[in-house]
Amino acid sequence: MLAQTAVRTHRTDTLSTAAENLQSLNSHGKLSVKLPDPTTLRQQHNYEVLVEPAYRIDVWLADTERYRELRDTLAAGKSHYVPSLGLSEHLAELEYHGEFAVEPGPDGEQVEVDSAVPDAVEDVVLKSGTRCQVEESPAFMAADAGGRTTAGFTAYTYNPDAESLPVRNVASSRVDGRTVVFV
Repeated sequence: MLAQTAVRTHRTDTLSTAAENLQSLNSHGKLSVKLPDPTTLRQQHNYEVLVEPAYRIDVWLADTERYRELRDTLAAGKSHYVPSLGLSEHLAELEYHGEFAVEPGPDGEQVEVDSAVPDAVEDVVLKSGTRCQVEESPAFMAADAGGRTTAGFTAYTYNPDAESLPVRNVASSRVDGRTVVFV
């Protein structure tokens, strides 16, 4: 289980970066830099951010070559892109925890899952005092002239308090002492 994280709200003033709101810093040399015009009105945004959030991601891949590439990259503390938690101001750090055996999860109609559960909203067993949230996220992409378009979504059910979630009729696995569900 991960420790519960605090939520903090902060207000930020931003300048518009739309083309009509940019001002050239130097238009006479080889280098021309355009910055937001400081004389224009600022926009105020309220943001809610997690204070020191921690997420654990379990990955299982059927493609052995791709798995080894991912494992070696994470073990070296590297990534192809700088990980962020939504905004460029919220960069993330990766910590590789190693490889763990994946074993079949407990049998039975109901199991306590320690991970998000994909496409199982109707399989959650609601219990008093146990919170449950659902997030829908793009899961399938199709290539097109503009790059890619979302072709399908997956709904993930989870406990926002980082506690286990009771579900039924879901294939689970045991990893490092936790019961998880892989997509």
